[in-house]
Amino acid sequence: MKSIQLVDTQLWDQLNPITLTKTCADIRLGIFTIREKWQNLNQTTTILSRPYLQALYENSESAQLKVNSALLPNQSILREILNLGEGESIYQNEIWIATNGDEKVKNQAKGECHLLCHPEDLFIHAGSEIKKDIKNLVGNNNWIKPSLSNTIIGEEDVFLSEGTKMECCILNTEEGPIYIGPNAHIMEGTIIRGPVSIGHNTILKMGARIYMNTSIGPWCKVGGEVKNSVILGNSNKAHDGYMGNSVIGEWCNWGADTNNSNMKNNYTDVKLWDYSLNTFRNTGLQFVGLIMGDHSKTGINTMFNTGTVVGVSCNIYGTGFPRKFIPSFSWGGVHGFKTYQLNRALDTAKAVQKRRDIDLPKAEVEMLNENFTRSSKYRKWEKL
Repeated sequence: MKSIQLVDTQLWDQLNPITLTKTCADIRLGIFTIREKWQNLNQTTTILSRPYLQALYENSESAQLKVNSALLPNQSILREILNLGEGESIYQNEIWIATNGDEKVKNQAKGECHLLCHPEDLFIHAGSEIKKDIKNLVGNNNWIKPSLSNTIIGEEDVFLSEGTKMECCILNTEEGPIYIGPNAHIMEGTIIRGPVSIGHNTILKMGARIYMNTSIGPWCKVGGEVKNSVILGNSNKAHDGYMGNSVIGEWCNWGADTNNSNMKNNYTDVKLWDYSLNTFRNTGLQFVGLIMGDHSKTGINTMFNTGTVVGVSCNIYGTGFPRKFIPSFSWGGVHGFKTYQLNRALDTAKAVQKRRDIDLPKAEVEMLNENFTRSSKYRKWEKL
């Protein structure tokens, strides 16, 4: 079996801040990360990322087959990649997909080919990836049946894993399936409308409302109202408040009654800060909420305007809408920001992970240190 090297390209820059702390291949969309999706197709993978991230991925040896790490794999594109001759490449328009050896011949992809090009692509593709991941699991697991205290609406299946606890909930599968991972706890009164995936050991609090095309990773606590959003994992939105058309990184926490807007009052297209362009980019979408990098947190009653981008390790609080681009390691809100000093941010990250019996690895400490240095150019107040 040929090993595939998943390579971070320009799309890594375009997917910031979600990728500031990880390779594109570690993005979780649906049930699995991109790397896990390749493994589910029986492919062995290595990672080639940015130099400051490479220490997070021990197995970085080169491989004959190189593939864009932002590609969402499927059987169709896999066949094209495995059938590449020596020196052949595949492109989708001008975007590189894969190469066998040193590139000599360029071909256009013929089969189904989906890439994550910008953060909003995560919630755009969430529903289809949930359906695909569930389809790949059918027949491989011993699913359990919901107890009779739950109400199931629709013809499509509900897939409950071993150890799931769920009573007195409403699950609607008329528009898509619902997957709930091992040892998840869906508290009474929760309403879920598929397609939705809930990761292992995640808790949905009493009365939570989870709308279609939402992907919640493992070890999360989620309450209130969530629509067409992606939470990568290890993050909490445990209380009431609205999250819509948003992407939330790992080790984040939303204080009680934090809300985001996902549509402008004048119904025009939403613009998002784009790290690769160093300016705001028109998404062409009417619905875009919040994009939040890893380790960021909010105080109670925090509000985010339509199309807000928050970097890594931010602490945001106070009344009113803060600015629509908040650099990494920012501390404050609408009345102004100061720098969240690295030693304090690391202390918080260590304390949060310690609650899960995880010691913050040295490679992650160095990675956050590099993020702190790289993001200083955006913290304009440091220059005053």
